[in-house]
Parts: sequence; C-alpha cells; structure tokens
Amino acid sequence: MSVQLFQLVEQSVVPLGYELVDVELSGGIIRVFIDWPAQKESRITIEDCEQVSRQLSQVMMVEDVDYKRLEVSSPGVDRRLRKPGDFERFVGHRVNVRLRMPLGGRRHWEGELARAEGKSVNDWVLLLSEATPSGKSAKRVSAGAKARQGKKKDQQDGFAQQALKSATEAEITPEHLARPGHGHESPGATTLKDSERAESAGDLGAMNVLNFNLSEIERAHLVPQLVF
Repeated sequence: MSVQLFQLVEQSVVPLGYELVDVELSGGIIRVFIDWPAQKESRITIEDCEQVSRQLSQVMMVEDVDYKRLEVSSPGVDRRLRKPGDFERFVGHRVNVRLRMPLGGRRHWEGELARAEGKSVNDWVLLLSEATPSGKSAKRVSAGAKARQGKKKDQQDGFAQQALKSATEAEITPEHLARPGHGHESPGATTLKDSERAESAGDLGAMNVLNFNLSEIERAHLVPQLVF
C-alpha cells in the first residue's frame, strides 16, 4: 500500500467526521477500515460504510486510481495501531507488536500497553506479563507474594504502578529486555530487580517490560479478547 493512496483516502474520510484506521491493497482490492474518533464513543454502522464507500468511489474515479473493488468496514477486534493517538486510546489493552528487527530471535511481542512516562508521544511500553486463559494480563509474582494474595486489590494496583514506574525509569529498550525464568542474564538483557523495592511492594519482584519507539515497529494491533 502506497503512502499516496493512504493520504488520498485519509483526505476523503476525515472531512466526513471519521478516523482512518488502515488501508490495505491486495490483488486490486482496496480495503479501507474506518472508526469514529475516541471521544464520540460510537460504533461504525453499515450506513457509515456506505457513505464512505460512495465518497471514495467518486474520489478514485476523479484521481484515476486503478482498482478492482473497494471495501469499507470497521477495524474489528484486532484493530491496527498506527499513530500515537491510537496507542494513547488503547492504553491498558493487550497489544501484539511486530518489530522491524528481531530481538532474541523473535519479532513478535505481546503484552499490556502502557505509557513511557516522561518520554515522547512515540515512546511506549509493553508489560510482558503472562496471559491467563481469559486473555487478561497476569503479573509475574514471587512465592512470597502468592502467599499474600488476600491483600486488597487497590494495594496490588499500587504495586504494579510502582513497578512500572521503576521499569520506565530504567530505560529498558529492545536491546535491554528483562527475561523471566532464567538463572543467568543473556547478553543485552536486564532484569529489573531491587530487593528493597520488591519487599516494600509485596515481593512483586521483576516485572518484564519492553520499551519501544514507533519507528522500531513494523506493525501493531490489538489482541482480541474473548468474553463469555
């Protein structure tokens, strides 16, 4: 998909009040994904898609764009994240990130999206915690913390925020990634451990994070959450 095509579609969609999420071009088929701005809190309807489709069809004809079919739809549960505003909108959600360059032999990383405090709008953090069967993030805790699971939830939330703050301050980047469950640290890896901080935080221990800049990722999208 060319930058020119994306810009052409964006210039046509935004004046109608919609947000352009993504544009895909494959085999002559142009797929356009739209959404309402976050502040509107509305869902895209069939009528919205038809309105955008009519507008884009006219624009494509005027601009002499060669294509076979035009499809307009909502972004779906695995919505792509492209702009800083997309990441800001979905802070706290589970996100899958594909890096441009492999890290530790892999390019795909998944975790809970968080802000990189004190950094630019292009800098973000993934909390690389394990996933529970429900799809929600599960924080890695030590045996001492498991023995005290009866503590209040608000206190646990405070511990997570404190660990995230210390992780962000440590400036862990894709070249310095905390790896759990190993008896030694591999080259370029950093484990966020502070005995005093862990003790005061209920032995929360090392929370593993991946700091990344938007320029370092090839693609990012929401991880679908199953609700029963």
